[in-house]
Amino acid sequence: MGNAAYIGGATPASGAYAYLTHDHLGSVRGAWSGAKARLASYAYAPYGETAIESGLPMDLGFTGHQWDAHAQFYHAPYRAYSPGAARWISRLWVGFQTRLRF
Repeated sequence: MGNAAYIGGATPASGAYAYLTHDHLGSVRGAWSGAKARLASYAYAPYGETAIESGLPMDLGFTGHQWDAHAQFYHAPYRAYSPGAARWISRLWVGFQTRLRF
């Protein structure tokens, strides 16, 4: 279970710190204050939909990727994942080769 800090507010000097707990996939499971009070808890369905969210809203979620609430998908490195469709919505460009014709 790893820990990371989330700073809510305009600047780090005026923001409120929350410490995040993760599961084995990197999904955010909880947020705690410096006084060890639970600020939020999160649970996910098998394909990444947020099943239970209580407390502090978070932009990090399933497998630790950034959630885009407007578009309803996660931003992963190099592509995007839609939990509603249970699939990647863009192709992984790494590994594709083009054929050159001379």
